[in-house]
Order: sequence, then C-alpha cells, then structure tokens
Amino acid sequence: MNSALPAWPLSAALLRLSVTLGVLFLLGVGFVFSLKPVDLKQLEAQISRVERPLGAAERLSLTLAPDLSQTLMLSGSDAPGLSAELSASREGDLKLSAAPLPNQLPSDRLPNSAQTPQKEVALTLSRTWRDWPLLIQLGGQNGLAGHLKVRVPRNVPLRLNVQQPADQTSLDLQRLNLERLTFSSARGQWNVTLPESGQPDLTFKTEDGVLKLILPEGTARSTLSATSVSGQLVLRVPLTARADLTVKQLSGATINLPPSFQELDSAGSGRDSARLRHYLQAGQPDGPQLTATLSLTGGSLTVKGVSP
Repeated sequence: MNSALPAWPLSAALLRLSVTLGVLFLLGVGFVFSLKPVDLKQLEAQISRVERPLGAAERLSLTLAPDLSQTLMLSGSDAPGLSAELSASREGDLKLSAAPLPNQLPSDRLPNSAQTPQKEVALTLSRTWRDWPLLIQLGGQNGLAGHLKVRVPRNVPLRLNVQQPADQTSLDLQRLNLERLTFSSARGQWNVTLPESGQPDLTFKTEDGVLKLILPEGTARSTLSATSVSGQLVLRVPLTARADLTVKQLSGATINLPPSFQELDSAGSGRDSARLRHYLQAGQPDGPQLTATLSLTGGSLTVKGVSP
C-alpha cells in the first residue's frame, strides 16, 4: 500500500524538525523583545507604599506573608499608624489586608453585646507577583525583589507572625510593645534585637541559616524558644542579665558559652540520643531576664557576653 505521505529519510526528517524548532524559537524571542522593556534603574527607584491608621486599637496582630522581598527591616515608630515601603516594586504590588482574629466568631454570630468596634486589629502584609510578561517582571523573580521597610507604632501591643519573609531580615524590636513573636524560615540571615521591656513570648524556627539574637539592657522578662536544624544560633546577652538556658543538643551540634555561664546539670548520653544541658548566668537583680529553651539538631550555638 502506497502512503500519501512522502517517505523521508531519518536524517532529512531530523533536519526538518530542527529547522522548525529553530524558527519557532526565533519567533518566540522576537515576540518577547517586541514587548516594551523595563528600565532596571527606573524600576529600582520605584516604591510601593501602604499605610493603615490604627485609631483606638489596643492590640495589633500583624502577619508578614512569605517571600515579600530579599531584605526585610522592621522597626518601631512614633507615628500612630502602620506603614510599609517596598523598593523596586510598582505601585499596588504591596497589599495590607484585614485578617481574621484568632478564635473570633463571624460578625453575624457575635452576641449583641459584642457588636462594638474591635479593639484588636489583625492585618496581613503581602505582595502581588506578576508572572507575565517576562520582561515586565524583572522587578520580581529576576533579582530585584527589593527592600521592605515596615514601621509599627511603639505604643500598641503587638503580636507578630513572620514566615519565610526574606533572605536577609533585620527586626528591631527593642522599643516595641511586643507580646508575642512567631518567626519561621528555612534559610537566610536574620538579625533580631529583642524588646527591652515587657514580657515577650518569642518563638524562632530555622533550618539552615544564621540567626543572631541580641538581648538589650532593660527590664524585659523574655521567654525564648528556638529550634535550629543545621544552622548557626548566636545569642548576645549582657552580663547584667539573668539568663537561664535549657539546651537540647544532639551529637552533631556544638555549644560555645562565655565563662559567665555555669553548667548546672545535664542528662542523656549516647551517640545518637539528645542531651539536655542547663546553663545559668546569674546577672544582676535589676537586669533583664531571659528564660530560653534551645533545640539543636546540628549546627552550633554561640553565646556572647556583652559588657554594659
């Protein structure tokens, strides 16, 4: 039976296929370059801003969505509201939206006595990513993720939830009225200055990164829980602070502490089993207090004493 299709030799068929794919590729490249390119220098200068007045709110619960930027800087402000600025980002990329409060009923199910203005405000800061066209997205996935600056009022009690925020994160919590912080990130470098007053509850979870925590002078009574899988945990503690550390250490982790810390007791043995260690720095009665539980699967813990 004769076929209606010509019988091409294998080499000729491969040649025709290569030519066809080449033409399609050139057409695709031509289409992309026909789009209006974005001036990278101009894009670097663009900033997306959001603001939210808090009014008479007695508490702020703030969630920072994952992958906001390459660099995050959070600090306190004397202004009465919340503000955020993201560089290398077009207007409208940064969004501040209301979030449900923990354990809160829908408004239509609240009793009549509860139909009053909310004293607690819950917000989520997120970013809009544009996937197409490719060249217009140069400010996103292609290396210009930008610097995010977040300012929160110092006088409003704050509950902060940060998950995978950026490759480099700097949290200046020293003068904030922080009640609770939940921070989790797989990798990166984080520098966190803890509050100088109040009774903050702090939780950090990392996999492979460098987490530097600074306990400032002050009157804070801080509770810290930190988990590190294979990264570096660095804790700077003033010599005036009473620091009570309970360390759960596996065989692959190393611990380095200054002479001001005394090991009180330890438990556990064996190559693969966890070992609990208890360290104490007495400090001074009027100094800050830190009670920490640290879990190290691998990596290292380094505690540095800081003179006043």
